[in-house]
Amino acid sequence: MRKTLVMYEVSQKQQYIFRSNRLKENIGASLIIRWLTEEPEKLFDEDWNFQFDHFISGGGNAVCIFNSEEEATAFANTLSLRVLTELPGIELFLVKQSMDWESEFLFDRSGKRGVLSQMRDRLAVKKNRRQHAVRQISWGIHALCPDSGLPADSFDKKEGRPKARELTKKEEYGERDIRDTEFRERFLSGLPVRAANGKELEFLDQDHLEKTLGDGKSAKNYVAVVHIDGNAMGVKVSAFLSQPFDTNEDYIKEYRAFTQKIDQAYTSAFRSMIEHTMNDYGNWSTRLYGNEKVEEYSNIVPVRPIVASGDDICFLAFGQLGIELARVFIQYLQRETIDINQKRYPFQACAGVAIVRRKFPFWLAYELADSLCANAKKRLKADESFWERVSGNKSPVDASLIDWELVKSGDADFHISSRRDALRPPDGSR
Repeated sequence: MRKTLVMYEVSQKQQYIFRSNRLKENIGASLIIRWLTEEPEKLFDEDWNFQFDHFISGGGNAVCIFNSEEEATAFANTLSLRVLTELPGIELFLVKQSMDWESEFLFDRSGKRGVLSQMRDRLAVKKNRRQHAVRQISWGIHALCPDSGLPADSFDKKEGRPKARELTKKEEYGERDIRDTEFRERFLSGLPVRAANGKELEFLDQDHLEKTLGDGKSAKNYVAVVHIDGNAMGVKVSAFLSQPFDTNEDYIKEYRAFTQKIDQAYTSAFRSMIEHTMNDYGNWSTRLYGNEKVEEYSNIVPVRPIVASGDDICFLAFGQLGIELARVFIQYLQRETIDINQKRYPFQACAGVAIVRRKFPFWLAYELADSLCANAKKRLKADESFWERVSGNKSPVDASLIDWELVKSGDADFHISSRRDALRPPDGSR
């Protein structure tokens, strides 16, 4: 029996999500990408009649398996067309491959690369070529969108001005209750926390953020962009793939269980972070809200999830709480484990916390948080021999680190390299 696979991936996800400086648009962009790679039927609910034999999502891409090549081709054409026409700004890469379901394998086996590995290689080559990376997005006669610099090819009726259609589409999805409903059910539902005002817990939103933040010189004027990324995930994936699988169906079943366990671990850590923070409400709320607003805002969780996909987490918080929230999240994550092939693996992560003024470009704040997280991972790797000496373990020790930076006015051109040079001692040592 032959089946045809379609593998696709959204490139430059973070750039797409954080291209604008509005929280609602960031949230909408995150929802678009999640639905596109995990539940495309929700994104294209009109005239969407494709039925997958199997659907695999994880590792940054999605794989749809069809019983016929004709169905796969129709799906690839329709998905590409609808992304181009309905989702401006999304950069989609896609490959297709047929296989004999009985004699060929999705997974690597006996030193031979499986079909999924072959498709990932082809996808990587296609991304590196970027044949259509240069596109003419304007004929020079368009007004420019003041928020993005893109052609203002739509009109914002609420604001009464031209606007880029990409931002209009993001805002449309950001205004939907669906994303908030999903986040509430995933992270807030069932938490044993009672707010003093008797209301249900709610995440931080744009309005509450603006009401709470002070003037330009106040400490309350700062927000924190926190990016958390799991450590040694490649080790866990390699351990999973080293297991023997009997059939392709067996592999799909085990892979889904594997990714679900990772998602559950990070969800549990996020929920525990929220519970811990809200139970500690009396210790931080007065500094942020003042005595007169403490009870009124007691149901507001001082966090706004933006990206929560597997081991990739990004959220917005008040600047004064950013580092502590990252610490609490990681400490609860360290309590989680995953069993792979009869061996238990702990969860660890690194975090980057960019603390910036509220008017600071959001995309730049995220890039800084991402760089700080990467810097923490590099430091962990550089100090690997030290951790081995401390633990007495000859194998690499998995640990967690947090790197942060407080960016004041005039620091928009901040780069991690200049920061490292500024902190280097005169003798050149670390």
